[in-house]
Amino acid sequence: MGSLLQGLFDLDFKTLQTAWNLFTRPGSMVRDYVEGNRVTYLNPLRYYVLIVALNIGLSALFGMLDVASASANSGNGFWDAHFVALQISLLYAVIAIPIAASQWLLHRSGRLTLAEHYAFLLYLLAQSILVVAIIDVFAIVGTGAELSGDVEGLTWLGVFTTYVVWAGRAFYREAVWHTAWKTIASYVATLVVGGFCTAAGIGLYQLLVI
Repeated sequence: MGSLLQGLFDLDFKTLQTAWNLFTRPGSMVRDYVEGNRVTYLNPLRYYVLIVALNIGLSALFGMLDVASASANSGNGFWDAHFVALQISLLYAVIAIPIAASQWLLHRSGRLTLAEHYAFLLYLLAQSILVVAIIDVFAIVGTGAELSGDVEGLTWLGVFTTYVVWAGRAFYREAVWHTAWKTIASYVATLVVGGFCTAAGIGLYQLLVI
């Protein structure tokens, strides 16, 4: 029982330590992690899953309060919307893979592995989701409504890109403008590869069906 409580306390402490350092010194924190300081921080996958769960929990809480007060939405539609939000969060983690691959190719001189680039992006993905969730809560409290889907998506992209450029200075140990153009290049490469794969998949499907 004592070891269980100790484990829970350590998890809470590591979660808070990770979240705080990702707010205050994200690039240095992730660099510490990939260089071997694994005891202090929650690993990126667990942190990402935790933040996604927290985001959906907060959204569900405020959504249920809104539904209860307005009595307007059906239960199935409400939970379907949050299932879609979970799918989108998982899609973010998948899209981060080609972005990490592009960053790895563009930062070959840094001698970081592909897994370390992905860990960097996964931490920042999680933190961006957390920041947007906080903004969403303030929007609900202030206006009584969540951010619309398009506004939330653009806000998340802006927060994530800002995080990558800001944190990249310490993580990649290079000038901010180097990280900025490489980040944009990795987005473009991901869009091109994604578009090509989508077109190829549609073409293959049509050939097989027809």
